[in-house]
Amino acid sequence: MQGLISSHIPTKNVKSVNKSPWVNRELKILQRKQRNLHSRAKRSGIDQDWIEFRAVRSKASSLSSKLYNQYIQKSLDDGQYSKTFWRFIKSKRKDSGIPAIRLPNGDLSNDPKTKANVLNSVLKENYNYNIPTHDIAVDFVNIPEEMNPILVSANGICNLLSQINPSKSAGPDGIPGRVLKSLAPDLAPYLEILFNQIIATGLVPEEWKTAFVVPIPKGGDKHNSQNYRPISLTCIVSRIFEHVLHSSITSHLRANSVILPNQHGFSKGLSCETQLISIFHDLCMTMDKRIETDMIFLDFKKAFDRVPHCHLLSKLRALRIDLNVLAVIESFLSGRSQRVIVEGALSESVPVVSGVPQGSVLGPLLFIIYINDLSNGMSSHVRLFADDCVLYREINSENDHATLQNDLSIVEDWCHTWGMELNLSKCVSMTISRLHNRGSRLYKLGSLDLEQVTSYKYLGVTLSSNLSWDDHVSSSVNKANRALGFVRRNLKNCTQPTKSKCVTTLVRPHLEYASSACDPFLAAHIHKLEMVQRRAVRFITNKYGRTESVTKMLKETGLPLLQTRRKIARQKLFFKIDSKLIPLKVPQGLRRKESNGRRDNGKAYVHFSTRSNPLFSSYYPKTVRDWNDLPSVVVFSPSLSSFSNTLKKTAGVIKDTPGCASL
Repeated sequence: MQGLISSHIPTKNVKSVNKSPWVNRELKILQRKQRNLHSRAKRSGIDQDWIEFRAVRSKASSLSSKLYNQYIQKSLDDGQYSKTFWRFIKSKRKDSGIPAIRLPNGDLSNDPKTKANVLNSVLKENYNYNIPTHDIAVDFVNIPEEMNPILVSANGICNLLSQINPSKSAGPDGIPGRVLKSLAPDLAPYLEILFNQIIATGLVPEEWKTAFVVPIPKGGDKHNSQNYRPISLTCIVSRIFEHVLHSSITSHLRANSVILPNQHGFSKGLSCETQLISIFHDLCMTMDKRIETDMIFLDFKKAFDRVPHCHLLSKLRALRIDLNVLAVIESFLSGRSQRVIVEGALSESVPVVSGVPQGSVLGPLLFIIYINDLSNGMSSHVRLFADDCVLYREINSENDHATLQNDLSIVEDWCHTWGMELNLSKCVSMTISRLHNRGSRLYKLGSLDLEQVTSYKYLGVTLSSNLSWDDHVSSSVNKANRALGFVRRNLKNCTQPTKSKCVTTLVRPHLEYASSACDPFLAAHIHKLEMVQRRAVRFITNKYGRTESVTKMLKETGLPLLQTRRKIARQKLFFKIDSKLIPLKVPQGLRRKESNGRRDNGKAYVHFSTRSNPLFSSYYPKTVRDWNDLPSVVVFSPSLSSFSNTLKKTAGVIKDTPGCASL
């Protein structure tokens, strides 16, 4: 394939030496003239020379600002330039790229090859080298029928090829996505033959088992090689084949209801937001009864990298996966190797002896299959988001404490049986309560007492022991203010539409992450969030006078209040729940009330009975109240897009202008 590409597809090497891509020939001439006039004025000291220099400098500065603004605007407006825009934004950040890595002897190295090898040696240690040699009998599933054989069609492959993002990097085989997408109709019949042959023989091409690993910082000191997670970059054709397997396996699992509803990770229609809504509602319901809830947050050590292949295959056999597909997965997982890539430099190749590849299509599905039975035998609540696990239980007596401790021991036993390991230093417990004299119960993992905390960051949201949003709002506002400062420093001379788009793209997401679940009810919290947008709209309009009306600026720019946007986001999610567009398991108290003709909208729900602010202002009670107030024309919308448009008009939200991101 590489030979055909080099022989028949023209290529051009473009060397970019311009760090300011908006600079054109006219500006370069002016800047050169500016430098010459400056040198002449310094030598002569004549006033006329200085006047000429200042005039040219002013002209060059004005043209540079104009070209800079046009470049940013074009990057935002045109889809094909979006990558250019984000590359530019990344170049302006001080923390872009991988900095110098600390070597074992304590020295720092900035050599790309050295950094790649150091990171590769660290990532190699993540694998599970205590590989068991025996299979474990799996007897806790009952699948009545075997998975249907996979039928690969050229049309289906052509559709997958046509969806390739041509800007994505090629894998180890070097075949660009642009080539595969352009030749989709011609390549599809040949790939159909190849894919069918792989399924028939159970053998995956060796080249597909090699991955280029891109290290992604996961927080902490970036000079420390331990603070990186591996994302595997594999061949694009391999990922197309994985899509075929993924689709068929998922259909089989869904038909037999294999994946438990408490797993929201990598599940269609579910997300961090739906997970947080479910957990927070349970906690608020318990707090409303003045009952304490004990939570245990568990952290698996290098979960994706440590999965033993033989145990995973045992579980797949128990799920009655097609034998040909099982053979393909076994071949796909065995004999893999990886090379870390840093700034174009590749490390030495190392074997991958365990785990599922992060960044692949099939890897996440295989992992949630592997961890799916973790909660078997437990009586406490268990919530999973991929490898993020939280256990919680109402504590009415010491028996409940003992039961939760026993469930924690079940997790320990599961890890021991299935070759996984908990990161003990990151596992903590927390008591949720309104009581001043709350209980102080210790939980143990082995011989270690778990640390008790009063707040914990879970799925990007800070949960507090009193269910207050103080810590989360402060964190969100701090992040948004830093982002706003970055935008103000780098885009101060841009036009109003450009500023508006950058604010809604770079600043507002920090204030709206999981906003349906984290919708503050205290006026102080709402004010803190709104103040960030009010400062941002002053920057957008370039009006900083004390007498200027910020409310008027918001109306002119088409930016609705964040509180309004959160309300619309909550109701859009509830429309998905009501229409069963997502498989979210709703609380038992959520039920539709009998229609009263003209007195309700025909889809009204029974109000939750509440005694505390956290429950009264949590997702389901608050959204049900808003939902019941909507007119029939909104709640009976035929589609989500129709519901969204009608809802905005009903809410009186100004439709987004060209300088504003959509709601």
